[in-house]
Amino acid sequence: MIRVRLKKKFDKALQKNYFYDAREWPYQNIERRILAEPFIPTLGKRDSIEYKVSCFNGEVKFVTVCRGIAHAGYDDRTNDHYTKAWEKLDWYVNYKPSDLNFPKLDFMDMLIDYCEKLSKDIPYVRVDWYYSDGKLYFGEFTFYTWGGFCPFVPEKWNETLGSWINLPTSIEK
Repeated sequence: MIRVRLKKKFDKALQKNYFYDAREWPYQNIERRILAEPFIPTLGKRDSIEYKVSCFNGEVKFVTVCRGIAHAGYDDRTNDHYTKAWEKLDWYVNYKPSDLNFPKLDFMDMLIDYCEKLSKDIPYVRVDWYYSDGKLYFGEFTFYTWGGFCPFVPEKWNETLGSWINLPTSIEK
């Protein structure tokens, strides 16, 4: 029975054009596929931690520490933003910050170095990571966080983050 339900779910997902969700052009004409990855049992819980590293032209500008269940209600997740020097930033978008001050873990400088190498020559990319049972897992590259449509609070951060994007004048094919 579960096999039939999964097949229906996957078939439906393969028919969807994710371009239409937020007009993210790279999704428009790609071949749809189902990817499977190892199950990490410590993720998807109220105390799960994810690290989302925002890079602008190969430079890490901030690290977001996400606590809670991804894509859950806004009361079930928090996002705290830190500079590379691990100073807490005073803004949020959708998920509010917690009252916690997360420690800078031993691997963070290495992680930041990886992200800067991975994001070289990319105007903006968020590099997502998971840390579970003493192991660091790469998650994904996100080129359009929230589809680019969510405002930052306080509003001054919309301009600040926008000023960090340096787009090329042309793209070589």
